[in-house]
Formats: sequence, C-alpha cells, structure tokens
Amino acid sequence: MFHRQSKNKQAARKSKQLCSQVMRTLTLCLGGECGDPLLQELMVMAVTPAPDASRLRVDLICPAGANPAEVLDRLSRVRGILRCSVAAGIVRKRAPELVFHVIPAGEAPHE
Repeated sequence: MFHRQSKNKQAARKSKQLCSQVMRTLTLCLGGECGDPLLQELMVMAVTPAPDASRLRVDLICPAGANPAEVLDRLSRVRGILRCSVAAGIVRKRAPELVFHVIPAGEAPHE
C-alpha cells in the first residue's frame, strides 16, 4: 500500500512538472515564434492534465475585444507547430495532445 501511494505522488509530481514545462514552452512560442499578432497577445493562464498527462488543457486569456471563436480557429491552424514546440521543450517519449480553452479578458480570474 505504501508503494502505491509513493507511485501516485511521483506521478502527480511528474504531471505537474510536465504542465509547467508545457506552459513555459507555449508562452515562448505564442509570444513570438507563431508569427500571428492575435496569438502573440494571448496569455497562458494554466496547463492542466485532461484527464491525464497524455492530454493537456491549456487555458488562455484572449485580449480585450478579441473574438474567442476566431482565436480558437487560429490556434487550430497552428496546433501542429505548437505541439512540435512542446515536444522539443519537454523530455517525454510522446508529446501530449493539446486542448485549448479560450477565456475572454473580462471573464478571466485575477491575472
């Protein structure tokens, strides 16, 4: 039983570490490498397992006045580039699938 708890804690720690690495990588990539002015204004708020580390939910705050549907459309166009950047920025056998959730600036929790 103790061994199982230890493995669960280790898995949770690794998952949290992966989310931090992905958040840093996406922040850098969206901030300049993607080349889209609208996407460059996005702020990565959080990255969480959804439901596990093979699929990550990326919460993004879009700039005031931006249409969240348009932001999601543009993100879908560069999804492959972002996933390749994440794969290069982490030490894993497989890059996780990224699921984007766009939050309008006025609805964002305290930034």
